[in-house]
Amino acid sequence: MIRAGVDGCSGGWFAIIAEPGQGNTGVVFDRFDDLQNALPGAQILVDMPIGLLDSEVRAVEGMARKLLGRRHSSVFPVPCRAAVYAGSYHHACEINHRQLGRRLSKQTWNICPRIRELDQSLRRGRSDINESHPELDFALLAGHELKHGKKTAAGIEERLCILESVLPDCRSHFEQICMAYPRRQLARDDIVDGMVLLATALSPVVTLKGPVQLDRYGRAAQLIIPAGPARAAIPGAR
Repeated sequence: MIRAGVDGCSGGWFAIIAEPGQGNTGVVFDRFDDLQNALPGAQILVDMPIGLLDSEVRAVEGMARKLLGRRHSSVFPVPCRAAVYAGSYHHACEINHRQLGRRLSKQTWNICPRIRELDQSLRRGRSDINESHPELDFALLAGHELKHGKKTAAGIEERLCILESVLPDCRSHFEQICMAYPRRQLARDDIVDGMVLLATALSPVVTLKGPVQLDRYGRAAQLIIPAGPARAAIPGAR
């Protein structure tokens, strides 16, 4: 079965794809629909919110923050559905404050176009695309908190060391992808994020979720994360 780790990037959507007998391939797609059409039936993990709630805070973000410890800030509060679809940052802040009691950061607003695009694409009804979180995946695969930020050279090296246990050729693939796509199209931390999502997809996994929270289209607010020894310490992991 084909598996892929997908992260939003400046150029669209970066996918690192593992196809049996073919090795791993890194590709940037302009649109998520293009990615879905190119990978029919693939199991896909994406670093983007799935399960946009109308008037509830997603419980899974709080659970992920507790697991990440001092790197909890890498888990941003997911806006309510209406805020994601708002026409302006000011309007989105007003809506989210009314529904969830807080405004949006500019960083969160800047990725709302990607959240909308994914949400609209998923309405086709595919059930093999799920949400994950790269920083949490790295921490669980490593078995400890990471020391360096992912946008630093030390952080990239730290993450490649973790990836080698699941993706032995990750360094050569990383270099090949860096040569194929300029930074303005694909940031280097987006590459390692996509890789750890693929590593998670290739590993035994559990689902991190609290009380069942479904959006209006029946999509659950939950994360697929690596299983293993850390599972026993994760409340709500199944």
